Amino acid sequence: MSEEDRITVVAARFEPVVARGLAGVLRDDRRLRVVADGVDGNELVREVARLAPRVVILDESYYRSLGVCLRSVQPPIGIVVLKREPTLPYGMVLLAAGVTCLAWSASAGDLLAAVHFTAKDGCVFVSEDHKRVERSDWRNAPRLLTQRESQVLKRISAGESAGKIALHLSISAATVRKHTASLLRKLGALSKQDLIGLPVAGLQ
Repeated sequence: MSEEDRITVVAARFEPVVARGLAGVLRDDRRLRVVADGVDGNELVREVARLAPRVVILDESYYRSLGVCLRSVQPPIGIVVLKREPTLPYGMVLLAAGVTCLAWSASAGDLLAAVHFTAKDGCVFVSEDHKRVERSDWRNAPRLLTQRESQVLKRISAGESAGKIALHLSISAATVRKHTASLLRKLGALSKQDLIGLPVAGLQ
């Protein structure tokens, strides 16, 4: 395999034990070229802009703080987020934003498959119990959430009441409840409480 055919990957800084295992798994795959790992903060944004990797691997905190910024400096970048015990609504929100999400307990095989799938403009959610939800070519696929659902979700995630959401969006409280019911169904959430605190920054 030529150097040009390899998938270029940048990995953010992780806890030392996780970082050693992650680096080993990535470097064992000859189809990947890890150009930087253990990068953090603003340095991560600079490295992504400089190296133009196909995939960046982050933990939840880096995604929340830098995910949108990384896409602005490198629009076609595939993002893989590793998270402890991700809920179905969490994973589905990331899929809606075109981001791959894996539980930290994912196998090496799941991680490598996710990196390759993400490099081809797909995104996948792999839960702790190894359930998978995939989206191929997320850029051209129909949106998971409507624009109004995304607006409502952003406000629910921030803890706003239905009345406050209705006021801000100039819609009725009944319409907010209708969108909330649709969000619960689409995101696999059991209650409105499951939607609070979700990482919604990447939603359009």
